[in-house]
Amino acid sequence: MTTIKSNALPTAALVPTPPCLPRLGPARPAASPTRLPRHRAHRPLRRARLAYPAYPTAADEPHDARVVRELLHSMGLHEGEYEPCVVHQFDDLAYRYVGDVLGDAQVYADHVGKAQLDVDDVCLAIQLESQLLFPTATALRGTNPT
Repeated sequence: MTTIKSNALPTAALVPTPPCLPRLGPARPAASPTRLPRHRAHRPLRRARLAYPAYPTAADEPHDARVVRELLHSMGLHEGEYEPCVVHQFDDLAYRYVGDVLGDAQVYADHVGKAQLDVDDVCLAIQLESQLLFPTATALRGTNPT
């Protein structure tokens, strides 16, 4: 039996780190009982911003990302007051929510026997999705917490 030696990097090293996650170094040894680990909470946010890429310019930014930035700006948050990956996370949340709502609306339309989605199907899906995500106090009143 022969073994093949390769100078190639392991596959884990070839997987790129997403831009909004910090690059992790090698694992540190476990902390001894006399020495507590240093937490990142004491570091200022100014230092953490250096690990993230610069904010994209308007020329290379997608339309949805520009809309999210304008939404954050209208809420009083300007560039530099939030991390760049907040825009990507908000886009991901919006796409997931819209996909869930349209999928539910398609199920409702199929159940009734419609060939295409209708505004009523989408409105019903939005109402039911909002009741699942944001239950009211009257809906929770009858539930038993135990």
